[in-house]
Amino acid sequence: MFIPGANLIPSLLIPALGISGLSGLQEQLSQCPRPPVTSCSADAGGADSCCVVTPGGVLVHAQFWDLGYGVADSWGIHGLWPDKCDGTFYENCDSSRAYSGGQITQLLQDSGNQDLLDYMNTYWIPNNNNPEAFWAHEWATHGTCVSTLEPNCIANYQEGAEVVPYLKTVVGVFQGLDTYKALTSAGITPSHTKTYRLDELLQAVESATSYVPDFVCKGKTLSTVQYYLNAVGPLQNGQFLPSHATRKSSCPSTGIKWPPKELGN
Repeated sequence: MFIPGANLIPSLLIPALGISGLSGLQEQLSQCPRPPVTSCSADAGGADSCCVVTPGGVLVHAQFWDLGYGVADSWGIHGLWPDKCDGTFYENCDSSRAYSGGQITQLLQDSGNQDLLDYMNTYWIPNNNNPEAFWAHEWATHGTCVSTLEPNCIANYQEGAEVVPYLKTVVGVFQGLDTYKALTSAGITPSHTKTYRLDELLQAVESATSYVPDFVCKGKTLSTVQYYLNAVGPLQNGQFLPSHATRKSSCPSTGIKWPPKELGN
């Protein structure tokens, strides 16, 4: 199942959301400046926060490799986190919009996004196998901090109208940054015996995506990859450019392990 997204190197472009019942978001986009303002740029400081992601202008997209969960030939979605341009970050920005997992599922279904919900239930699942709680955590912790999705930015706002655009954007970014394909296309494959150098992992992903990620290891075993993006216009506009890293890799320079997933064991 594919939720439309396209990687236009070096930018990342996710086609229009096309979410029914959210005309208020389209009205917002029509009122933002053209060309759109890029987050963390010189123009971002004076721009309307409904039209540029601020102050969390570096979007960290994290994917994880959980050995017993998800899809064997794909990394899993962790989230999309708005770090500030200086590398600091903030979380849990609006407890009044901390919707439950059940509410999020209902919002997806009511807005005609069953395909998106099915995709999330396949690729956006945690290692405790409670995806609804995970989505609720990611939304409350990070989604509520996206300035362009605040209720005052949406004409004729109705409760929860901002959630589906955030989720769809996260999924679109994930699909545009296919870590598994980037690595395996360079001959880097999951293995119980092989080990890899950090520089060859980085080169493989940069060559495939034009994004320079960092990798996080548990000991010497790969666990997470993080990409850094700037949003061009509102987050839900779906346009991104590579950004500077705000976090650091924890993997050693050599001897990195990438074991295959052991699903169903």
